[in-house]
Amino acid sequence: MSGAIVPEFTQAFLGTVVPHQNEDIEAIAAERDELRAQVEELSAELAVLRDREAEHWLSAVQSEYAESTIIVALRNSVSWRVTKPLRAVQAIRLKVKRVGIARSVRMSGGYVKNRIAARRRG
Repeated sequence: MSGAIVPEFTQAFLGTVVPHQNEDIEAIAAERDELRAQVEELSAELAVLRDREAEHWLSAVQSEYAESTIIVALRNSVSWRVTKPLRAVQAIRLKVKRVGIARSVRMSGGYVKNRIAARRRG
């Protein structure tokens, strides 16, 4: 008798469990498909954001290059070279005002000493 009960029990068990498993499998497959769709959408969005970032970076680099070119042209101009002594006097005047005459002289002496040593090395 126990042999006859087991197949009936198994049949009944499988009849109730298997449909639930199929539903679970279908639900998991649907969720997987939704997640894949989300991944594709997010990947496309990420590509757009990367392109925007690359364009922003490129424009910043181009702008910086243009500014550096302008700065080089300015520093090579006659007016920049002519006003160099005036800018040096102004820088010294501001340093004296900020730290005092004695300390300015010490700092300037150290600067000159380091510049002379660097020229001898290089």
